Amino acid sequence: MIIAIASGKGGVGKTFITANLAVILAYAGFKTIAVDMDVKLANLEIAFGMEGKPTTLQDVLQGTASLDEAIYETPYKAYLLPAGLSVDNIRLEISKMDEVLARLMEKFDVILLDSPAGLDRTAAITLALSNRCVIVTNPEYQAVIDALKTKIFADELRTYFLGVVLNMVGKLKKEIPKSEIENVFGKGKLLAVIPYDKDVGLSLHEGKPYVLMKEDKSIRREFVKLAGKVVGQELRLI
Repeated sequence: MIIAIASGKGGVGKTFITANLAVILAYAGFKTIAVDMDVKLANLEIAFGMEGKPTTLQDVLQGTASLDEAIYETPYKAYLLPAGLSVDNIRLEISKMDEVLARLMEKFDVILLDSPAGLDRTAAITLALSNRCVIVTNPEYQAVIDALKTKIFADELRTYFLGVVLNMVGKLKKEIPKSEIENVFGKGKLLAVIPYDKDVGLSLHEGKPYVLMKEDKSIRREFVKLAGKVVGQELRLI
C-alpha cells in the first residue's frame, strides 16, 4: 500500500511522523520504506541519521542510477529512499514517479511518501499517486484550516483520507480541543494524538527515531495505534 503523509502547513512535524511511523511498522514485521518526496527541501534522511547519501530519488528519475542503488536500509529496520539535496532538475514527473512506485510495490509491504507541505505540484503528485493519505496538523487554527484544505484536495483526487495526526499537543497555551478537531474531520478520523516533547529536536539531531530513543511509552503507544490504523490491524507495543 502507498500512504501519503501530508500537511497543509509547514513545521507541524510531518517528517517526524513519517520516520517514526516507518520504524513502528518495520518493527511490527511490515517491510516498510519511507520515500522523501520533497525534492526541494529534503530532510527525511536527517531523521534517520543518513544524510549525504550518494544516490537518491533524483538520480533514479533522471535515469543516472538504478532504483536499487538509491534504496538504503536504515539501522532501524525500515528502508529509506532519499530525495537528494541538489537544486538541479527538481521537477517531479508523475509518469516517472508512477514507475518507481510500481517497482517499490514489488519489494515492500508499505510505502510511506513524505510529501512536501502545502498544495504545490509535487504535493499534488504525491497525493495522486497514493492509495491513502494521513494528514498531520497541530492544534492551532491556521494549521487545522490548512489541513482541512489538504483533506478536501485529497478528496478531489480520490485519494482515501485515513485521518489526521494531531502533533505537538500541549505546546501552546491556547489550543483547539481534540473534540472540535474530530468534528471538523469526522468521527473516528483522529488517528493519533502526539504530545509535545522538547526531546523530539534531540532525536532529529542525533538521527535516531524518537520511538526508539525515549523510555516513555505514551508517545510510542500513539504511534503503534497510528500504525495499526494504517495497516488495518491491531499491533503490539514494541
